[in-house]
Amino acid sequence: MITDATLQLLIEGHASPHWNMSIAEAWHQYSSTKAMKITEIAVGSHYVITFDGGILDVLLDDDGM
Repeated sequence: MITDATLQLLIEGHASPHWNMSIAEAWHQYSSTKAMKITEIAVGSHYVITFDGGILDVLLDDDGM
């Protein structure tokens, strides 16, 4: 399970700037339209975010960055 804090970091700190959208739009795409999907590859450290045909590979260090 992805924690709320990690989900917030992935959407607001990674997906939103990567796809050049506002934080509100990124949350909308994730929560409401379900167009943005987040898959946890390795618990707490490796995630893949997919949206609009694109893929964002995110690796978090021990500090969650």
